[in-house]
Amino acid sequence: MFRQLTKSLYVSPQISVDQVAEAKALGVTVIINNRPDDEEPGQTNGAEIEAAAKAAGIAYAAVPVAHDGFAPWPLRHPQHPALGADPRPRRRSSRRPCRTGRVGRL
Repeated sequence: MFRQLTKSLYVSPQISVDQVAEAKALGVTVIINNRPDDEEPGQTNGAEIEAAAKAAGIAYAAVPVAHDGFAPWPLRHPQHPALGADPRPRRRSSRRPCRTGRVGRL
């Protein structure tokens, strides 16, 4: 499920609350959710993933990327408060990992 792109970046499709523990076991310290809420019926809501991440001691950032592209603010201000300068592994998720990989390379 988790694919490692670099020493400090994993990507995956949208995760469930139960998969937060798997991210923690990989050493992930920040979950960056690139999937907008309500993109697809039945998807896990970002607030649920955020609550599970916080309970596991993992920081969480919602940086939604829709099918029609990027909102300008994540590109101008990529340092979300949850991200800081922590070099340890991070995990990004969206419906499709290719979207997440592109964001991670910016």
